[in-house]
Amino acid sequence: MRRWLPPRPNGSPLRRLSPLGAALAALLLLSGCAALPASQEEAPLPPRLLTREGIPLDVDTLEQRMLSARVIYLAEKHDNPHHHRLQVKILERLVALGRKPAVGFEFFSREQTGWLMNYQTGGVSPLHGTAAAPGSAERSLRANLGWSHREDWPFYFPLIEVGKKHGLPLFGADLPSAVKIRLARAGLEQLTALERQQIPDTGLRREDYRLLMREKLSASHCGHASPAMLDRLHQTWLARNDAMALAVTTVLKERPEEPVVVILGGGHTEHGMGVVERVAFLNPGISQLDLGLMESPDPTRDAERLPPPESGGATVFPAGHDVYWFTPAPGGSDADKDPCAAFAKPATPPPAAAAP
Repeated sequence: MRRWLPPRPNGSPLRRLSPLGAALAALLLLSGCAALPASQEEAPLPPRLLTREGIPLDVDTLEQRMLSARVIYLAEKHDNPHHHRLQVKILERLVALGRKPAVGFEFFSREQTGWLMNYQTGGVSPLHGTAAAPGSAERSLRANLGWSHREDWPFYFPLIEVGKKHGLPLFGADLPSAVKIRLARAGLEQLTALERQQIPDTGLRREDYRLLMREKLSASHCGHASPAMLDRLHQTWLARNDAMALAVTTVLKERPEEPVVVILGGGHTEHGMGVVERVAFLNPGISQLDLGLMESPDPTRDAERLPPPESGGATVFPAGHDVYWFTPAPGGSDADKDPCAAFAKPATPPPAAAAP
């Protein structure tokens, strides 16, 4: 049996923060993530795969679906180390099957593609005319990408290393951080003409998806975002999805015989929308596979954890992702913490009884 399998679970409960909430938090904050303890690298589990309809799937069938897809989304929860290890194994398996996929990253901007490709191609240092010292190329890449102080670098660098090892094209897919922050804080109308020029647009507009996303955005902010803030966040969300879809389309056209694998948060592909719908809009008839990596502490209840369909206006959007691959949740004392608990109003204490 093929062994691109997730590590042993640690028994921690399922986190309540949705993929969308995690993706939105990453938009405005540079949050670090803890490394996976060595003790959790033992004894791989059998793969636990379900379609969005709850039908069990075996690895061979999933493999065939990946081989027939032009775009494969490995939709992660950003802070789950199991997801990143599984992404590495999937990339290695695709290469072993004769594919040479390009690999795109939500966490890097399109303008940072040159740094990724400079590392991938390696070679002689342009400054000193000699081969780089051991480890210096990685340090230089990390600094150039602005990741020198981020603790989650070990989650993404192994994916970059797979690209270097096999000569796979690497690219950043998202908007630059400064553009995202400006758009979320000021809104599109308040940006300068030069700033607006940096924001790509597929031209796709859907009122039902806007209604769905406003509900999700409001929920991810625990109901405390103003209508104006929700408008700005929605503009930012669409712009990011447009940027990633256009980046994927550009790479597809350059390499028509090879697939594109996209490493991104699950919120960007949920319900076949976001990046998925925009790539389809730009490339009619294209075959895509959205593989959602999902946390689960109890493999006997995985089917119960599949999200239901959701509505936007009169439209009912299909549940989640095409296929789910369940993995353990990472450890941590806050694994079951409700992210909205801090916003809950304290109960009003009963009036004190009058003294006799």
